[in-house]
Amino acid sequence: MSQQRKFFPGWLVVASGFVIMATCYTIFVNCMSLFQPLVVSDLGITLAQYNISNAISTVVSVIGSLVIGHVADKVSGCVLGSLTVIATSAVLAGMSLVGELWQVYVLFSVCPVLFVAALEAE
Repeated sequence: MSQQRKFFPGWLVVASGFVIMATCYTIFVNCMSLFQPLVVSDLGITLAQYNISNAISTVVSVIGSLVIGHVADKVSGCVLGSLTVIATSAVLAGMSLVGELWQVYVLFSVCPVLFVAALEAE
């Protein structure tokens, strides 16, 4: 009585989510501290002012996940994924042009919503 098991396709979703979290989000979050001294000295701000952007990012990601959950139910994954890639590219380009503290706060409030949307589009 040999019983052949079929491959469950849900494991592909789990594996792709793992790869996304291991390569994209984790690298971004863990490498932020490497660039802190450079950003702080370049903008002429204190480390505390810069770290407020991390706190803003965390709070916005919690609230953004609630909003994106409803959006993901109404919008197709392809559209949400495409918009997420375009918006993330714009935000990252904007981060390279930051010159004032308020710009850091604005961009760090947009980033977590895009990360959550990218995971939902998956």
